[in-house]
Amino acid sequence: MLDSDLQRLAQDVITGFNNASGLYRMLSGGWEVHMAPEYFCTVKVAENLYKPGSRYVTMEQNITDALRWTGREGAAEPSGELPRHGRFDIAVWGPGSDGILGIVEIKEVKYVTFADVKRDVDRVCKALKQTRLKWGMVAYHASLWKGDAKTGEPKSATERLETRTGTMEESARRRAAEFGLRCTRLKGVDRELDDEYQGGIGRAEVLVFDH
Repeated sequence: MLDSDLQRLAQDVITGFNNASGLYRMLSGGWEVHMAPEYFCTVKVAENLYKPGSRYVTMEQNITDALRWTGREGAAEPSGELPRHGRFDIAVWGPGSDGILGIVEIKEVKYVTFADVKRDVDRVCKALKQTRLKWGMVAYHASLWKGDAKTGEPKSATERLETRTGTMEESARRRAAEFGLRCTRLKGVDRELDDEYQGGIGRAEVLVFDH
């Protein structure tokens, strides 16, 4: 069970996605947020995470600097999922000298499979193991269209969305356990998609990783 602070943070991320969804439909004349560029959602989530006086955010945060500022363990240089010149989508900072509290990776989920988020899950898990970061999140808006069922899947987009995201959660939990971490999934509210060309179902979700 997540503590209340992490639950609020995750809900703020979900609300940021919902804000992005509504705004993009307005700006585009009806297109759904899965048609928007990934950074559009990143900006709206960052805006919603910012809380004056208590919570600050930076975007495209350099990984090397973030690891240094959060007390990277050992002298090893960033590598693999934590490359020297890589960047975290969002870093969340505490007030004063608290430094970076956690990181958020925003992902465009095209097929609603764990393969969509595996690289980001690995990046978050490795960052938590090598620093004093308290938490990390992988957040996404999952969308499935009507008639987009694989063989043997339910015809209902709602059922298929729950099945596929549930499988993603199970895989993320297994991966987190390999690092000695916990993974918790929080879900937004399902919403019928009504773009011009294809309907379906979509919702924002967050995978929260902590110790």
